[in-house]
Amino acid sequence: MFEMPILISILVFTGVFLFFAALLLLAKYTGTQKDVLRKLRTGTMVDAKESEENLSTSGRIRRYFSNWLFSLGQWAKPKKESDLSRVEKDMLRAGYRSSNAVIFYFGTKVLLSLILPALVLFLVFYMRRPSPAMYIITLLVLFAVIGFFLPNLFLWFKISRRKAKFIEGFPDALDLMVVCVEAGMGWMQR
Repeated sequence: MFEMPILISILVFTGVFLFFAALLLLAKYTGTQKDVLRKLRTGTMVDAKESEENLSTSGRIRRYFSNWLFSLGQWAKPKKESDLSRVEKDMLRAGYRSSNAVIFYFGTKVLLSLILPALVLFLVFYMRRPSPAMYIITLLVLFAVIGFFLPNLFLWFKISRRKAKFIEGFPDALDLMVVCVEAGMGWMQR
């Protein structure tokens, strides 16, 4: 039906499209908290029906992709409650408080573990050099593992960056608490 290079091109295009859609989705969910606060301040909250009708094409694509990623994450999430709660704690430490963040996290893990090997396969076939099959299989497995653990690395980076911000801000917060306690003690002695 399809020749092998055409099929690989279709798979790579789909993989790259899904990868960039995941990046757009990530950018959307990192700005969600600011958007909600802005909407609450201005009082411009709209109901779900109106917002669905006013969505642009890119908004509909984002919503479709997020629903697809959510269903992929539902399928991939761990069945044991202890594993799920450990990831939930890590997401909270990183600053993601959405109840769906864990499911999107697992969906992203599966998506990246499929996209990266597809990109490697595309590059190997378009290098036009004969490569041993074991070399190709090793590369595919290696990049699948990298794609699976890349969200872990991103989460670890976010946690460490957030901890560093807390540590940097702790002396100022402590000084402020000391000033408040001393001011209260002066008031009580009168």
